[in-house]
Amino acid sequence: LTPFAANRLFNQIREDGLSAIIDLSILHYPRNKHRMNALLVGGCAWRKELPVLDDALEIKSAVSKMRLCREDLIRVYFAPWMVQLKQTLPEDQYDLVDRVLEFAACAHHGQFRKSGEPYITHPCAVAKILIDYGMDYETIAAALLHDVVEDTEMSREDITQRFGAVVAHLVDGVTKLDKINMVSRQERQAESLRKMLMAMVKDVRVIIIKLADRLHNMRTLYALNEEKRRRIAQETLDIYAPIAHRLGIYAIRSELEDLALKYLEPEKYEYIVSEVAKLRPRQADFLQKQMDFFKTQLTEMGIEC
Repeated sequence: LTPFAANRLFNQIREDGLSAIIDLSILHYPRNKHRMNALLVGGCAWRKELPVLDDALEIKSAVSKMRLCREDLIRVYFAPWMVQLKQTLPEDQYDLVDRVLEFAACAHHGQFRKSGEPYITHPCAVAKILIDYGMDYETIAAALLHDVVEDTEMSREDITQRFGAVVAHLVDGVTKLDKINMVSRQERQAESLRKMLMAMVKDVRVIIIKLADRLHNMRTLYALNEEKRRRIAQETLDIYAPIAHRLGIYAIRSELEDLALKYLEPEKYEYIVSEVAKLRPRQADFLQKQMDFFKTQLTEMGIEC
C-alpha cells in the first residue's frame, strides 16, 4: 500500500464521521520498510510513525480492530479555538499547545465525567475560558493538563520533561492532594487550598486556572448528586467567588455566585431570574437612551464614537 493509498483510506474514515486511533501494535509489521507520518483523527492530522500496510487483507484486519474513542472527538471540539490560537500565537507556542492537547487527550483516554462526556472535554472547556480572557500559551497549556497529575499515572516530572518547568509548576499548583493519606476530606481540602495559595505567590496564573476550572465545574454541576452539589456550591461561594472579586475578575465572580445560589437556594434563584427577566426590557430601553444621549453629546464636541 502506497502512502497515497493509505492517506486515502484514512480520509475515508474521516469522511464517514468516525474518529479512530490505530493501535500501533496492530499495525506493526516487521517486514514493512515504508512508513507514513500522518494519521487523520477527527478531521485533524496527528503526527505519528505508522507502518504502511501491504495488502487489502491487512487493511481490513487493521480497520476492524480500530479503537473508536470518544476522546478523539476533542480534535473537532477544540478546532475553532485552535484556529483562534494559531492566529494569535507564534508558531513555537502554538505547537506546544497542540502537543499538550494531544498528550492530555491520550492521558485521559477512557475517562468520563459524571455527565457521560469524555473527560478531556473538561480541560478543554477550562482552556477555552482562559483563551477568552486572553491568557498566554503557558496558562492554556497548564489548563489542558491541570487534571493529568491528579487523575492519571502521569507525574509532575513527566510534564516538566515534555513541556517545561513553568507549565509543570502551574499544573502542580492546581493539583489537589487527594492522593495523600489524611484524616478527612476537610483536611485534604484545606491543605490543597494552602498549596494552591502558596503556588499563587510565585505565579498568580495558578489561581486564574483554578477559577476557570471551578467555573466550568459549576456550569456542569447538574450531573452530581444533591449533597455534592450543595457542598461544592457552598465552597464556591465561601472561597472562589471572593477570590475572583479580589482579583477584579467580576464576570467570573458574578457567574460563580449565580450558579452557587442556583443550587443552594433554588427557589430564590428562580424568583430572582424571573424578576430580572421582567426588568430587562426596561433596562435595555434606558441604556439605549443613555447611549444615544452621550453619542450625540460627543459628536457635537467633535469626538468620534
